[in-house]
Amino acid sequence: MTLKEILGTLRRRFWLIIAGALIAGVVAAVLSLVWPRTYQAEALLLISKLRSNVTLDPRFQTVAEENVVNMTVQEDQVRRQTLVALAQSPDVARQTLMRLKEELPTEQQSVGYLKSAIDVHTEGNLVVFSVRADDPQKAATIANVWAEVYRTRVNRLYSGTSPSEAQIQGQLEDARASYESTKSAVEAFLRQNPEGELTRQIDQKVQILADLQTTRLAAAKQRESALLSYIRQMDQLVLQVQSMKQQLASTSADASLTAGEQFSLFSLESAAYAQQDGSPVTLEVGQGWPVDGNLTAGQALEHMGRLADTLKTTKAAAQKELDGLSLDLLGGKDLLAPPGGGDDTSATRIAKLQEEINALQAELERQKTVKQDLIDARDVAQQNHLTVMRKAAEVQILSQLTGVEVESAAEAQAPEVPVFPRPLLTTVLGVLAGGLAGLALAVVLELWPKV
Repeated sequence: MTLKEILGTLRRRFWLIIAGALIAGVVAAVLSLVWPRTYQAEALLLISKLRSNVTLDPRFQTVAEENVVNMTVQEDQVRRQTLVALAQSPDVARQTLMRLKEELPTEQQSVGYLKSAIDVHTEGNLVVFSVRADDPQKAATIANVWAEVYRTRVNRLYSGTSPSEAQIQGQLEDARASYESTKSAVEAFLRQNPEGELTRQIDQKVQILADLQTTRLAAAKQRESALLSYIRQMDQLVLQVQSMKQQLASTSADASLTAGEQFSLFSLESAAYAQQDGSPVTLEVGQGWPVDGNLTAGQALEHMGRLADTLKTTKAAAQKELDGLSLDLLGGKDLLAPPGGGDDTSATRIAKLQEEINALQAELERQKTVKQDLIDARDVAQQNHLTVMRKAAEVQILSQLTGVEVESAAEAQAPEVPVFPRPLLTTVLGVLAGGLAGLALAVVLELWPKV
């Protein structure tokens, strides 16, 4: 659209913009008047940089932060993150709740409500506790109590006051005893650690299992090769039977077979019987032969029909077994199960070996876990012992010193106006939004195709 068209549209549909602005402004004003008021109060704590400095030895110095120059930017960021995390900890929230129980309604007496009402962040060297509540005095009270609980907790944590020498010596003895106990436990376990023997047994059984599985795989492949040869021989016999049937087809059914033809037929049946692959297949060998040995062409054709059917049935069974075995080999299927679900000594032995290997591996993992747990406990006890030793050395020369990490900068005051909603601002924004919606509607109506 050109500028002229846009101006024309605004003139023709100016009432849409005015109506949208008025409607949205009225709705925003009404909502801002009936919406619950929310008040915000802020309490400020100042992060102190002056701390105690105690020199234990010219080579070793215990120095808390003395000035800003000695602190890197990264250390300063870590320190601020730590202070904010402490301010939002559940322990501080619980202590604040205990002090505010009489001033909060029953439905608001929970740590979850307090943590949802407060926001803690840093601004320069200030820790800001910003609280929102439905009452101005409640917001100020929560902010002040939370800041006070936090100030006491942090200054106690960062305090340079040392425990008495008797207390630290008792802690040192406990730490030393714990370290010696865990160290002895590790040494005793390592002396009788069965990991080496378990690993040896696992390796041995894995090798036996691999040999057995290789043998079974070779047997499966050998069986596949035998089935292929057997099927080819069945095919040849079927072809010979069909060839002989074609030869006798032109002969009269009552004509007797020559001695050579009878011998050929008998040879075919004998060959078919000899080709059985150890399978429980019953061939109709010799069935229908007359007592006097004279066989007619009709009898021979009927006999060869039964023989061909038997050979085809036998071939189909062998082909089915071959197909299943080939799929198992190509698909990498586990060939541990005995064929047909029957008993198989090697398969049973393989399954038993696998169970033994699984049990040994589970025991090996358990032993490793026990060893690692003992080592971890020893390392923790050792670190604790070293820490208490260093603390004991400090206690011997440190006098009562206190440090201030944070101090109160400004208490929260009850706000006079709510932070939400603000009727005037909400109404203005509603008018603007309604006007823009009206303008958009006017443009859409102007561009909408006319029927």
